[in-house]
Amino acid sequence: MKRCLAFLVANLVAAGAMAIIFPPNVQRGMLVASIGASPLVTVGDVVEEGDGYFVNVTSPDPQVAQGLAFILIKEYDFGGLHLTVRVLDGDGNEVVVPDTPATDDPVGESQQYVLAALADNPLFARISDLDAPYTWSYFVELRPTVVRYFSGNIGNPYGVTSWAAEEAFRSVCRDSFFSTVQPYWTTASTDSSFGDEGILPAVAHSSGYFGSLWTTDVWLVGAGATSVDLWFYRQDRDNSDAAKVTVPLSAPVTRITDVVATLFGTTGTGALRYEADGPVRVIGRTSSPSPGGGTSGVSTSGVPLTKAAKGGILGRTLFMVVDQRPGFRAALGLINVQPVAAQVLVTVIDAAGDQVSGFEPLTVSLPPFGVKQINDLLGGLPDEEYAGLVVQARLVGEQGALIAYLSDVDNTSNDPTYQEPY
Repeated sequence: MKRCLAFLVANLVAAGAMAIIFPPNVQRGMLVASIGASPLVTVGDVVEEGDGYFVNVTSPDPQVAQGLAFILIKEYDFGGLHLTVRVLDGDGNEVVVPDTPATDDPVGESQQYVLAALADNPLFARISDLDAPYTWSYFVELRPTVVRYFSGNIGNPYGVTSWAAEEAFRSVCRDSFFSTVQPYWTTASTDSSFGDEGILPAVAHSSGYFGSLWTTDVWLVGAGATSVDLWFYRQDRDNSDAAKVTVPLSAPVTRITDVVATLFGTTGTGALRYEADGPVRVIGRTSSPSPGGGTSGVSTSGVPLTKAAKGGILGRTLFMVVDQRPGFRAALGLINVQPVAAQVLVTVIDAAGDQVSGFEPLTVSLPPFGVKQINDLLGGLPDEEYAGLVVQARLVGEQGALIAYLSDVDNTSNDPTYQEPY
């Protein structure tokens, strides 16, 4: 709850809001934006009662009502302001579910309650178990969908998508069920191969160093999707107005040769944004003719938007490892996947954790949906070898969501080695 209130305050400050927010109404907004997204659930207004306040959550479906009674937090205290959440059935009767398991499978039993509570909720994707030995935990996966989670005129000024839904569910649902079963509310799919929405970090139709010409072929592998919307995010510009191209998936695999030139009719470097109407896997191969004949290149996979590092207090640093040696060059790619400008701090440390002499930390400005590739990142270092250098990228401030990659390229053959951050 403290995390959600801090997130609220940060948004209010950024939006310039001056009004004093009534905490029970804020919590009602969280209920509306999470379980209230279901057409089977109605969240009532906050009503004063005695020394406190209450809000009714109603469902005419008895199974949905039981599920809600099981998963929801019922009592809140905001520094003396007390709020009670009541779950009602279609006849207005309060629904209460025992807090002890009725079977010898508390994990499965709690999953059934969650499935019932989220029936027809468009924010819900699926439930998936954690790997052993965490046999008392499971993921409740949410869809990366834009939500308004505050009441009144208070919205989400930065266009945060999936993380807003995640915070809303965490704030209204209990931390554990039957005192032992731990649910994890997440928008990051546990299946990293397929997703509805993501970024292919590097695509090109462009000349490069040492006579190289880089082009990208793309494969779209459907797993339930019937079409994919694609946007080309060009490097070094605001891509808010990027044109959308829709590709129908009439076969199990759809190949697009030289995607930048053939699909978008242009040249340049950047990233490929995709959004499908179902699970899809996006694979790219960026290659260049080799000086000795043939081609050299690298294959990459789409990165779900939910894996992006966020700004603010929940932000994290992205790490990539590279050796500096003669005959190789390192290229760092940075992609901002939100519709707001962002700042990224890039630093390089050695294997001992010390800042590398000769590399000054960089602050890189990324416009909305901006893409930046820093070629020959380590070119300013002294002419000597460094093993195990760590490149670090982190958002500065509250705004933006960052996807990054590192490409280590052989200058002689133009053969790259691609690396995602850890």
